[in-house]
Amino acid sequence: HKRNMDSLALRVLINAAIFKANERSDRSLEKPVAELLGRITASVKCDADIWETYSDFNEKLDRGIDRVIDCRVKQIRSLMSVKGWEKTEESIGEVAKASKRL
Repeated sequence: HKRNMDSLALRVLINAAIFKANERSDRSLEKPVAELLGRITASVKCDADIWETYSDFNEKLDRGIDRVIDCRVKQIRSLMSVKGWEKTEESIGEVAKASKRL
């Protein structure tokens, strides 16, 4: 449950940075948030929620399609690393949804 809260808190921070950049033309949060995401993903390699958040951050701030694709591929790999993912409809749907966004 704590991991879900951490992912949710990270998503809120990312959305604030995106809002500030897009609605207020202020990209002052972009660099520190990108650095935070880099540190998080360096230590937590297999969390699909974090990779999805990182991909969305890169996409919505036009940080480069290569970054978006890299994060999305890592999200899919994370989803598929869960033992038995192919045996549940929910997990298959998550992989399909992430793959479609690729």
